[in-house]
Amino acid sequence: VMYSLFIGLTLGGVPLLLRMVRPALRPDVVLAALAGFAVMLLMAVLQPGGDGGGEPSWALAFLAGLAGAAAMVLPGVSGGYLLLLLGMYVPILDAIATAREAAGDRDLAALAPAMRVIVPVGVGVVVGVAGISNLIRWLMRRAERPTVGVLLGLLIGAVAGLWPFQAPVAPAAGEAFRGDRVVLIDGVPHMEAAGREIEPKHWPTAFFTPSAGQAAAAAGLVGLGLVASLGIGRLGRE
Repeated sequence: VMYSLFIGLTLGGVPLLLRMVRPALRPDVVLAALAGFAVMLLMAVLQPGGDGGGEPSWALAFLAGLAGAAAMVLPGVSGGYLLLLLGMYVPILDAIATAREAAGDRDLAALAPAMRVIVPVGVGVVVGVAGISNLIRWLMRRAERPTVGVLLGLLIGAVAGLWPFQAPVAPAAGEAFRGDRVVLIDGVPHMEAAGREIEPKHWPTAFFTPSAGQAAAAAGLVGLGLVASLGIGRLGRE
């Protein structure tokens, strides 16, 4: 459901970029868009961030902040998608929820791990907004059409990594999971050496063939996200 909505929300940025590069079929725009599309397609295939389980490193959290900053500055680029690729979408949401609960309970022991994620992400956002905004301004002044073309390719290519028909699959006993071995305890998968349960939100995903109803529902959700994105864009112009 959420991936279908993400696709619609993401595609809502296409008209904005097309208006910026009219006529859009000139060679400089097409080649730049193909380059941006290829980058996003490669990232979708490689999935550099994995499933995002466990506590991320400071460096990865900082990089996630930079990705979030890029999404705020670059027109049409989906920050949620970039965080999904980096495997940071779930850890950031978990850290925020944990910090909120810990602050309410005044539990400093529970707050510390959450802040090890939130602080570097925040620093990355601040650094990224300042750096990326100046970089994009410099590029737009010197090569506006190719720059917007690359952004258009990045935007369209992001959809490739948001294929909605995938579901989590429980790892089987004996399989490798993040450098550990999977064992079943009362039918629940655990990491043998770490002694931790592998929660469903961290299970690897697998593609499946949707039913006609699922495909129709996903198409409707894509349309809903697209209408919402275009509507917000129209309000912004007014």
